[in-house]
Formats: sequence, C-alpha cells, structure tokens
Amino acid sequence: MFLVDSSASVGGENFGKLKDFVNNVARSLNLAPTRSRVALILFSSYARLEIGFSGHSTMQTFKEDVDKLTLVGGSRRIDRALDAAVTLLGNVPSDRPKVVIMLTAGKQDSDFGNTLASAGAPLHAMRAQTYVVAIGREPDVLELRPVYRFDSNLFAVSSFASLEPRTRPIAEHIAERIGENFISDSL
Repeated sequence: MFLVDSSASVGGENFGKLKDFVNNVARSLNLAPTRSRVALILFSSYARLEIGFSGHSTMQTFKEDVDKLTLVGGSRRIDRALDAAVTLLGNVPSDRPKVVIMLTAGKQDSDFGNTLASAGAPLHAMRAQTYVVAIGREPDVLELRPVYRFDSNLFAVSSFASLEPRTRPIAEHIAERIGENFISDSL
C-alpha cells in the first residue's frame, strides 16, 4: 500500500515525480491476481482511497489509474493517512504480508488529531511492515519515527529530483525485508 502526500506544499511537478516513483516501485512487484496487490491512498488535510487492492491485477491498469491522479492540495495530515491504512489493511488476510510505503515531503501540519505514535500503533499491531520515504528538508524524521520504527525502514531523499535514482534500491530493500523475491528485472 502506498500513502502519498498530496498536500499543497508538494506542488504539481513534484506530484508527478511521486507518481513516477509509485509506478516504478509497483512495477517491481509481482502484481497478479494470485500475487501482490497494490492500493494507494492520497493524503492532505484528509485521506482518500484512490486505488483499492481489488481494483487491479495488472501493472498496466494500476499505472493508468496512478497517472490520472491529481494533486489535492491543503494541509498535511499524516495521522489520517495512517488511520485509512489501518482500515484498509484490516480486510487483508493475516497470512499475507502487509507493506505500507509512505511518501511525504514534510511534517504533520496540524496539532489536532492523533499523534503519529497513536496512529501508527495499530499498523504495527497488525504486523505491517512500514516504510517512510521522506523527501527534502521539511520532514522531521523524529516525528515520523513511530511510523517507520526501524532506521532501516526510513529513506531520506534530499529532493524530488533525487527520488528516481533511489527507486530500485528502495524497492530491493523492501522486497528483501518481505522475504520473497518480489523484484522484477523490468525496474
């Protein structure tokens, strides 16, 4: 599952780079009816499921829907993205790996709502493997710590322009942690 920052500070051009990253990482997974399924939640001041797990069995249909996504704008509420992920993953069978990859370009904008510790705890309770791709200088890795928990699950990327070259190493790391060979040679 991808949680993608769609707040105003991301901007349209950079949002395109986020979509490219999602498509490239998803392409590296064995997306097929009996294999990996991919979902995507956009978050800004609210979180919205844009692509559900059951909607795609091929990379082509997933990519087409990712390419149609538009920047939402507004503030950045990471807690709402985590809450939406918990809800969606609650329907995934317990024997399936649960992987959450959050891409963010900043900090939680509001002092209201859940702390990231309380929003992230249910994901960890359901044994989800959580990864954070923190882009630019704005993200506070200490604030995000309750999301990624292990230092090896944080990928700090200096800029949106640096995101593309980091795609394969990030995808390989995640596949290695899942414990199966999910990497495709097409990446």
